[in-house]
Amino acid sequence: MQDMIAAGAAWFDDQRRKHLSVYVTYQRVGAVGTSSVPVTIGMSRWDSVDAAGQVTRYETRDYLVSVDDLQQPPARGDTITEVDYRGRRCVYEVSAPGGQAAWQWADRGQRIRRVHTTLLEVL
Repeated sequence: MQDMIAAGAAWFDDQRRKHLSVYVTYQRVGAVGTSSVPVTIGMSRWDSVDAAGQVTRYETRDYLVSVDDLQQPPARGDTITEVDYRGRRCVYEVSAPGGQAAWQWADRGQRIRRVHTTLLEVL
């Protein structure tokens, strides 16, 4: 029975990675070169109005990354680049502090990690 459960879990993980993921470019702070990493993206946008009446638009994205694809935990300042659906290149910065506490497990099998980011620039 355990073999069937393991086979089913492996099949589901394979399907998730093939059909629910996009590839983004990940670069660690101070590292040379980049890597292409499959992720599933969750996005949030909201507006904030300050005392002077200025509106600031915020955008964050949570990148769900398999621990098999990203061997070292992301640190604050690491960048993730992707192509927006409008064809623009967007650069996001890891905004959670470095270390184990910055991570949040996103699945019970502890294979997927959530990386919180903020938008740096649109190119």
